[in-house]
Amino acid sequence: VPVYAVSGWADNYSEAVPRLMAGLGGPRRGLIGPWAHSYPMDVTVEPAIGWLQEVIRWLDHWLKGAQTGIMEEPMLRVWMQDHVLPATCYTARPGRWVAEAVWPSPRIEDLALGLGVGETRVCSPLWVGLAAGEIGRYGGDAEWPNDQREDDAGSFVAQFDPLEAPLEILGAARVRLRLRCDKAQGLVCARLCDIAPDGRSTRVTVGLLNLTHRAGHAAPEAMVPGVWYEVEVELDDIAHAFPVGHRVGVSISTVYWPIAWPSPELATVTVDLGASSLTLPVRPPDPRDAYLRAFDPPEQAAQCPVIWHEAAPTHPRRVVRDLITGQMVVDFPRWTYACEMVDIAQTVTSSGHVRFLITEGDPLSAVCETEYAVTLARADVVAGHWNRGRLWCDATHFHVEVDLKVSENGAVVFENQWRESFPRDHV
Repeated sequence: VPVYAVSGWADNYSEAVPRLMAGLGGPRRGLIGPWAHSYPMDVTVEPAIGWLQEVIRWLDHWLKGAQTGIMEEPMLRVWMQDHVLPATCYTARPGRWVAEAVWPSPRIEDLALGLGVGETRVCSPLWVGLAAGEIGRYGGDAEWPNDQREDDAGSFVAQFDPLEAPLEILGAARVRLRLRCDKAQGLVCARLCDIAPDGRSTRVTVGLLNLTHRAGHAAPEAMVPGVWYEVEVELDDIAHAFPVGHRVGVSISTVYWPIAWPSPELATVTVDLGASSLTLPVRPPDPRDAYLRAFDPPEQAAQCPVIWHEAAPTHPRRVVRDLITGQMVVDFPRWTYACEMVDIAQTVTSSGHVRFLITEGDPLSAVCETEYAVTLARADVVAGHWNRGRLWCDATHFHVEVDLKVSENGAVVFENQWRESFPRDHV
């Protein structure tokens, strides 16, 4: 079955594209832009492309037998992102299109960088990761990570010499660690950063490893405290250009909340730096990039007439720390809008909120709360649903509560509650 896989570096699903290119055996092409969770012709992160025209080229080739030239083009085409200063929101990412004839590409060269000498101990505070942004982004609401120096204060950081020449990477960086842990369970987060001459640090990509999954995901196994292990953390694939004068940095932490649920106990990891390394997938320059077929300009059918009414978020996007109790709260407003669809005389209103809570020093205090409400109003009916969820834990189990109500013209016509618990199973 022919496959054309497309995603964006800012989306949660970009990992699927290189994996499909590497794992499939049939005809395939891959495309990764700078985009968040959107179609490539209708983006929140520029540049947009004529994606619908690409779909026509693909379908004409495979369904009509037309010679569109799409299968003569490189297997994988990606947006090589230039450096940007750290910010919580981007509307565009500078860069250029590059391509590889096959993936994995034999042109990619591994560059191994040692992390240092001696040993270092890491036991990160639970605030590491509070400003890490979202896992999958829609392009707004402060979803990108901010300056990494904040999280670096609770991490081990290796910074390498300022670059004397540009360095471009494409693929998955890897961090190999020789380590021991004082607990049976633990977590390692590795962040690859682009550090500007003034010290500002932009996260390039990130990888996480539950140390009980060090030998694979099929059969997690607790660690023996004090025993040395060789582990590898694979970071998310990325295409990034490090400029001259910048430093490559890698940061290691044992916490990355709320992206990753913390281990039941705060673990201290000891890393043998002399036996540990960062490996970068270096992409050499390719003059053929300058001759890639230019994408058509973005186009799509005219949108149906809508009126967007003002809808204030029920919660601000914020991180709050209580300096007395130590509790920390991360708020994400979600999908808050009021949209009137003029053609069908229908108005949809929505409000959503996700909240993460944790108290410093107590990983068992971690909580995730969600609340969403949607109403559809037209002349003959006002229908809506409301739901609230809560996830929390103890040392051995996760606990989930979900409440749901469905209404019609103000009266509840259906409601249900779910209360479930399930083992943590090495999480």
